[in-house]
Parts: sequence; structure tokens; C-alpha cells
Amino acid sequence: MQLKELVEDGLVEKTIYPELPPRSEYSITSLGMTLIPIIDAMLDWGKKNKDLFERKHRK
Repeated sequence: MQLKELVEDGLVEKTIYPELPPRSEYSITSLGMTLIPIIDAMLDWGKKNKDLFERKHRK
């Protein structure tokens, strides 16, 4: 369902190959590529704040 939504939003492209068994490939679109810097920033934030969340959720 999530891949379908990403395709509908134009972030991912689906290519269906008419084979048996059927095969599909997904690839990121140029619009989807514009999200890469945002995702990288979120990863950096997570790394910088890792200790805080590990202390909070440590069991």
C-alpha cells in the first residue's frame, strides 16, 4: 500500500514487465530525489540525538 501511495504521489515509478511470473521494478523519480537532502538531515539529527533517545527508551 505504501509503494502504491508513493507511485500515486509521483515519488516512485513502477515498471511492470509482462513476464511469467510477473515482475515489477520500482525506481525513485526526480521528484523523489528532491527528498534525499531532507532524509539526510533527519538521519544527521537522529545521530546527534541518539544518546538522548537511548537513555529514554533503554529497558
